[in-house]
Amino acid sequence: MKKAVVYITLFVLLVGTVIGAVFIYKWYENEQYIKENSTIEQVIDLKEQIQILINDKNELIVQVTNLQNEIKDKLDIIANKDGDISDLKDDISKLQENITNLNLQIVEKDNKIKYYQELLEAYQDSDKLIVSFIIPGIEIDNVYDVQVVDDGETLGEVVTPDYDKGAFLGWSLEPYGEIVSLSTLQINENTNIYAVFDYTLEAFTWTEINSIANNGLAETYFDVGDKKTIALSNGENATVAIMGFNHDDLTDESGKTKITFGMVDILPTQYAMEDSIANVTG
Repeated sequence: MKKAVVYITLFVLLVGTVIGAVFIYKWYENEQYIKENSTIEQVIDLKEQIQILINDKNELIVQVTNLQNEIKDKLDIIANKDGDISDLKDDISKLQENITNLNLQIVEKDNKIKYYQELLEAYQDSDKLIVSFIIPGIEIDNVYDVQVVDDGETLGEVVTPDYDKGAFLGWSLEPYGEIVSLSTLQINENTNIYAVFDYTLEAFTWTEINSIANNGLAETYFDVGDKKTIALSNGENATVAIMGFNHDDLTDESGKTKITFGMVDILPTQYAMEDSIANVTG
């Protein structure tokens, strides 16, 4: 009787083990199926994104070529024209500015193409992790570089970003965050690393400054006292400086101005205020 009970117990344990093994195998098989199909969809999507970016880049190159031809035509007109050519020179200056902006967009497309190609490589090798080095944008972040690493690996050589809006200070694990050392940083998941800069007000256009302010980033990018040169209608330049943030009331009483500017260095000679009650020297 005891032997029968032992045999029954062993049989139940064996059946339970088999059922458990089958369940685990089915779970693993299902997870692999989801993972593989998800990866296939991501690979297809990335390939489509890369092709779209390549097409966009080619269109930008065509636009640059057309603008360069326009400049050439205007230079030919100048060479054969007597009299005032100031309007033509202004047109050429605007065309050159447009070309510069388009070339910046081409560089941005190249960076994104490289980024997506690195992602594609990582998705096709599921054991890899992706580290994206990002220059924070006013509205859209710009992926500067990418590294594909193994789990637990430290980073390879990190290239300092080439950026014309400020001095590079270091890297952070969040936008506009505290600077961290990357030399000992171990990567255990897909990671975004953000460049930190000491931004220069003079380097930004008024359109960019307005966008920065409207996105609530004015105090992140600039400091009170930062200066910018403006061109006056008489051909001379003047200097304005930031006097404060969210300080003065808007004329329509809808809130505060994001940034208050004031003119500085107006007089050719600086005069000190008299430090006594007399007004002998001003």
